[in-house]
Amino acid sequence: MDELLEIARENFGAPGQRSFSWLDKLFYLNIKKPFWCTQGDDLFAMFREKWQVLNDGIVVWAHIVQANTLLFERGMANCPASVIFTPTPDSVVDPDELGPIARSLFELKNTSPDAPKLAEFADNLTDEMVRTFGLPVPEQISAIPNLFEATTFVTRKHLPNRILSASFFPLVVRSSPPYYNFPLPSRYWPKPLIAFWNDSQYG
Repeated sequence: MDELLEIARENFGAPGQRSFSWLDKLFYLNIKKPFWCTQGDDLFAMFREKWQVLNDGIVVWAHIVQANTLLFERGMANCPASVIFTPTPDSVVDPDELGPIARSLFELKNTSPDAPKLAEFADNLTDEMVRTFGLPVPEQISAIPNLFEATTFVTRKHLPNRILSASFFPLVVRSSPPYYNFPLPSRYWPKPLIAFWNDSQYG
């Protein structure tokens, strides 16, 4: 997995050194803000910073905690999701390590833990409309340092088959808070990862 992530990083280019054609910026790379995302939605600021994220963000592994169910089936809607990741390029956390943690967090949904940090996650996941941009994963769930949860926005054209087929993917994320982020467009994914994604049936 380390090798696949390194290939994705090489394909996309180093932070601050990427060059995108005007055509790609106009069409393929452009992440359109949905009509429902108004200034009252905390996602609004992330869309405002989208080019800064794509130009300067680092590429890391992300694992889904929960996602809008529309993303698991064919359709046109682009939707938010909750992911966990470590925003440090020198510390690569394997998706196999992230999977059990993501499941443990999701199991908090519709519960009322006594521990305040767990309760915050439980409330956010149950609400489904709360946006977070770097909520530390509680030590009760994981001892991995610098592990965060955040809202992302999944644009279908940036997935190999336009649906969420697997539970993890490369993520482009700011290297400092707030951790605005977007899934790395699949054009830059290594071929083995695309093949794996297309053969998976997550969700």
